[in-house]
Amino acid sequence: MKTIIQNSNIKKLLLSNVFNAFGNQIFNIALLIYASNQSYSVLAITLVTWFNFLPDLFAPLQGFRADNIAKKSAAMWKIHLLQAAIFLVYAMFLRLNITFEAFVFLLLLGFVSDYYGAVANYLSQPIAKIYLKENNIRKFVNFNTTINRIISVVGQSIGLIILTFVHHNYAILALINAATFIIAALFVKQISDHHFKVQSAKQSHQTFS
Repeated sequence: MKTIIQNSNIKKLLLSNVFNAFGNQIFNIALLIYASNQSYSVLAITLVTWFNFLPDLFAPLQGFRADNIAKKSAAMWKIHLLQAAIFLVYAMFLRLNITFEAFVFLLLLGFVSDYYGAVANYLSQPIAKIYLKENNIRKFVNFNTTINRIISVVGQSIGLIILTFVHHNYAILALINAATFIIAALFVKQISDHHFKVQSAKQSHQTFS
């Protein structure tokens, strides 16, 4: 495990995954609380519960999609920026008293964020293979899985604590959520730059040899 952590690129990849995992979790409970305060609360809570569960049904498709993406680190970076943009939209909407239709629209955007967040997690293993020896890949996968499981348990509680601290200002929480994805993007962007330089150098060498 020490060998994995000492690799700077793997460390950045793991940190990116940590912020991605937090970003995928911290707004879930907050959205349930928001739903419970609406005039259509029963329907809203039901929809939030369904939409939180829905991305898990697409796990095989998410894995398949990740396998077929050529520039995986670049895709991760773009996914995190997309997720950040989605929660910036959340922040704008949640400053207002939104209609039921607008609420459903936010749920659809949240589904997109969660769906692609899972795709980003699937992309991390093939990226890790670039920087780790074969005997360390399984250690990376196990460590990454453990991190995601821990965050899936504590992430929503942290979101609830933040929501209480900001006096149930959902727009501020959405901005914090967007920031987690921006940080994830910044970490993986550093890996992307290095990866593309290595790939370009290899291609140039093959061309002139």
